[in-house]
Amino acid sequence: MLIFRIFNSQDAERILRIPISLTGKEDSYYWTHSQNGQYTVQSGYKTWMMEKNLESTRRREETGTSYEGTISKIWKTLWKQKVSQKMKVFIWKCLHGGLPVRAELHRRTRQGNPICIGCRDKEETLEHLLIQCTKAKEIWKMAPVQWDGNMELLDCFIRWWTAIMEAQQDRGREDQVNLTINILWQIWKARNDREFNYKEREPHKIIQRAMKEWTEFDEANKGNVVRKNTQETEIQQRTEQEPGQNESQTSLLIKIHTHQDKRQAIVGIGITATDSLGQIQAGWALRERLSTEPIQDQAVAVRLALLNAISQGWSSIRVELDIKELMECIKGSRQCNHMMATLMEDIQFISNQFHKCSFSFANTGIVGSIKLSLHALNIWIDEEWVNPTLRC
Repeated sequence: MLIFRIFNSQDAERILRIPISLTGKEDSYYWTHSQNGQYTVQSGYKTWMMEKNLESTRRREETGTSYEGTISKIWKTLWKQKVSQKMKVFIWKCLHGGLPVRAELHRRTRQGNPICIGCRDKEETLEHLLIQCTKAKEIWKMAPVQWDGNMELLDCFIRWWTAIMEAQQDRGREDQVNLTINILWQIWKARNDREFNYKEREPHKIIQRAMKEWTEFDEANKGNVVRKNTQETEIQQRTEQEPGQNESQTSLLIKIHTHQDKRQAIVGIGITATDSLGQIQAGWALRERLSTEPIQDQAVAVRLALLNAISQGWSSIRVELDIKELMECIKGSRQCNHMMATLMEDIQFISNQFHKCSFSFANTGIVGSIKLSLHALNIWIDEEWVNPTLRC
């Protein structure tokens, strides 16, 4: 990994523990000695009185670190695109290197064959699969949208996508971008059909399916008023309210547990989603890098759980947490450091994408998520199971 070649192992580990904002928040300073992160004379004076000998070492670190200069703007624009939530999450994974293409899996595990099964010629990187492969080129030739001006950017998906976003902003090509997202999604689905079901889709059928899904989504959402939310006050109201009986009958209950393995410096995350009858409808076992605090690991797990729920198209969820301190952070009643502040903003932003999303504290009935968190410590690739007949 590049970061380990540039920095010593201790600094590299510290850097990799920094949460990256998903909401596009610009880098900023965060005053940890007040609950809202804003500096006041009163809080500054109190801090100086208590720690005047350490004041020079307590300068604020920048929050919401992004690994690309334009990634925050891309995220803001992506979330506003008129496509389904699962496709937004798909593009987000592409931008963050989270798509399990063959080359990436081989790099992580040193197992399997990194060569593309489509052309059987080059490694299946993200760029190769979606843009450069002969199979992908056949599809793009038949597509009603063309991005010929971006040919020199084909070796980097982030640069290629940035150019597309700039074209949309400068020339108002929103429909073309939305269709492009649908085509990329169908290329990925066709790849999975080839990989796991040994089925080959014809290029024109892939384009037809992308066109069909795009037009159906566009027609279904015409005239809909975009729901407006406040970022902080609404989530606080929702966390303070006890979920009513009607909500519990229509929402999925999401339970989350994390298990730290300090020896491997990883954390196992277990997530379950149950219906009103207590039947498990979905489950995830995920591995993440160990942070410095258990509450930060739990916050990362909550963010991943919300993203997974969005990718499934769920509109109403209830999230139960087994750490009171995290509940207080989400409600805004507990002081957070700069790393937790980034995660809290992401959680607030993502939760507002649901029709209903509430948070509550409970430390019982989490056996399923505990088992998944322990299982996650022994896997290389994240695992998920979702009831294919589930509707929420």
